[in-house]
Amino acid sequence: MTTVDKGYHFMMWGVSLIALGTFVDYATEVILALNMSNMQQFSYAVNYRTAMALVFYFPGSVLAAKGLSSWLPAIQSLSKEIDLRQQTERKLIQAKTDAEVANAAKSQFLANMSHELRTPLNAILGFSDILKNESFGAIGSPIYREYSHDIHTSGKHLLDLINDILDVAKIEAGKLRLYEEAFDIKSATEICVNMLSLTAREADVSLTVNIAEDLPYLYADDTRLRQIISNLLSNAIKFTNPGGRVTLSVGLNENAGMYVSVVDTGIGIDDEDIENALSQFGQVDDKYSRNSDGTGLGLSLVQLIISEHGGTFEFSSKLEEGTVAIAHFPAERLRVRPSDIPDRPEYNVLAKRAI
Repeated sequence: MTTVDKGYHFMMWGVSLIALGTFVDYATEVILALNMSNMQQFSYAVNYRTAMALVFYFPGSVLAAKGLSSWLPAIQSLSKEIDLRQQTERKLIQAKTDAEVANAAKSQFLANMSHELRTPLNAILGFSDILKNESFGAIGSPIYREYSHDIHTSGKHLLDLINDILDVAKIEAGKLRLYEEAFDIKSATEICVNMLSLTAREADVSLTVNIAEDLPYLYADDTRLRQIISNLLSNAIKFTNPGGRVTLSVGLNENAGMYVSVVDTGIGIDDEDIENALSQFGQVDDKYSRNSDGTGLGLSLVQLIISEHGGTFEFSSKLEEGTVAIAHFPAERLRVRPSDIPDRPEYNVLAKRAI
């Protein structure tokens, strides 16, 4: 029982005794008045008053005073604590507001810088591509051709990094626009696999694809979906040792939605490093990575894009055993395949929606 509760109970007992004594005293006054009207005197009236004071009024007053002495300081302390919590809450709200403003400013800065950097970088890529392909005639020395190839490769890598930063900034600023349509996810998957198959062969990593038959269409941003698959596949290939295996699977999950999973037999990540790997600009320690090139935005960008689609992202990993990454899209994003729609007028609207 707290100090406030004890003080409250003492006060209630004291007030109850005083109230009871007052009632008894009142009843006695009535009786005495009636008897006096009959010209009768009670010699014990004084003794009765003394007894009332000892039995009711004095103990009641003591208890009430004790209750007040315990209750009032506790109430004052509680009031101070409430004031302190309110001040802390106001400071937290202000800190949150300041953080949101700072984050918005950061995102705007990244978006502006990324946009400004892409313009000259595209020129570098264009001119280096001309030199690399010797579009206007032979360069001469083979080393110049090699240098132009390196310039083009490095510029393309830098452009990819800038694009990732720009995408993150757009999403955080709420300016990412999704160009959604219903499409067959198999075609998007094939594009990503074809694009990364050479990388897998050069790394001596087996790339396997398992896609369920007769999947419904997915209503999403095709470009962003390929970005998700490409990021997951490139990460899996990068962190899988030669002779390892990467498996891409697509199917329906237990919630009637669609999933895209990438499973590898790579080096894996410790439990304590998973949070860092999923954070923006987070990279696992070099002792785990075969190649740590990149900004560390890949998995973070995947999470943000999936979230923009109303989906969820699962990630689990064990050191020296491999990693599992799964993107889940909700059931409301699935559409009936046009080939599965009966040729009847009532299905015309649904057919148009699916296409």
